[in-house]
Order: sequence, then C-alpha cells, then structure tokens
Amino acid sequence: MTDRLNVAVIGCGGHAQHHFRMIAAEPRVHLVAVADVDPTRLENAAETHGPVRTFDDHRRLLDEVTDLHVVHVTTMPGHLVAIVLDCLERGLHVSVEKPPGMSSADT
Repeated sequence: MTDRLNVAVIGCGGHAQHHFRMIAAEPRVHLVAVADVDPTRLENAAETHGPVRTFDDHRRLLDEVTDLHVVHVTTMPGHLVAIVLDCLERGLHVSVEKPPGMSSADT
C-alpha cells in the first residue's frame, strides 16, 4: 500500500471544484492529471490546481498516466457510464456522485 494516492479528475466544470478542494485538503492525495473537452475549463483547472498533466480526452489520460489510483468523474450524467467503465476496466477506483443517466431508460 502506498502512503500517497495519485488522483485524476475527469470533467473540470462547476461540480469538479468541490472535488479539487477535497483533494487539496488531504496531504496524502496528489492530483496528477485532469481531463475535459472544454479547453477553457481545462486550462483554468491546470492553472488553479496545477502543476498537473492535462488531457482533452479521458481515454488518453487513462492510457498515459500509469501511476493512478483513483479517478473522480465529474462530467455530465450522459457521459458518465462510458467514462466510469473505462476507468473500472483499467482496475482503477472511481468516485462518481451523479446518476448514470437522466432517466431509467438511459442506464
């Protein structure tokens, strides 16, 4: 077991800000990467919470950051399932608070 957990955040919008604060408050947790499809949000997250590696595609983050332990997924509900499954298939722990879809038909 490691004394330090490497964490990534996928989705850097408003809800992610709470996750960034929680990560920053815990000295044993190290934010190593962020991903977002919006370049402005991605740049803001890197400037505010960096230095971190940045990615415009969550799959590239998962492929290239090989020392991850936990991923916080804070994207819109319609995108969650595919991202969470990509993380789980790589054996990562995942933190996600939103529902997987907007209706039961979506899940």
